[in-house]
Amino acid sequence: MRWTMDQRNQVIRRVMRAVARQAPARPLRVVAADGTRPIVATLPDDTLAHAIKQVEAFGGRANVFVAFPDRMRLIEMHIGGPDDDRADASPAAPTTTMAMYVAFLESTERGHGVVTVRTSDELVSAPGVAEMAYAF
Repeated sequence: MRWTMDQRNQVIRRVMRAVARQAPARPLRVVAADGTRPIVATLPDDTLAHAIKQVEAFGGRANVFVAFPDRMRLIEMHIGGPDDDRADASPAAPTTTMAMYVAFLESTERGHGVVTVRTSDELVSAPGVAEMAYAF
C-alpha cells in the first residue's frame, strides 16, 4: 500500500495522541541518556533499514511504533555496534518491511529477537513487541 503524506501525518498524529494518553499509566520504557523517551513512528511498509536510520539519529535507542491501519505495535529498539556479536541473530534483507519485522518478533519465543541488517552490519535488538491501542 502506498501512503500519501496526508495519510502518513494522520497516522503519526494518532500514534502521538495514543502515547500522550497512555504515558502516565504506561510510560515508554526506552529512555535516552538525556532522560527523554525518543519515539519513531513507522508505517507497515516502511523498511527496517529506514527505521534503523531514524533510531540511530536518537543515539541508537528508541520506542518504535508501527502504525497499522487497525492497530499499533510498539518495539523497544536498540542498535548495537560491531562489538555486539550475537549468536542468536537472524539475518534480514535491507528491504524487510516493518510489518515483516513485527511478524518475526511476534513469532519468536517471548516476542523478542535480534536481527542483523546487511546494510549497516549492525545488530538490532528488540526486547519485545507490545500491542498498543489507538486513542480516538
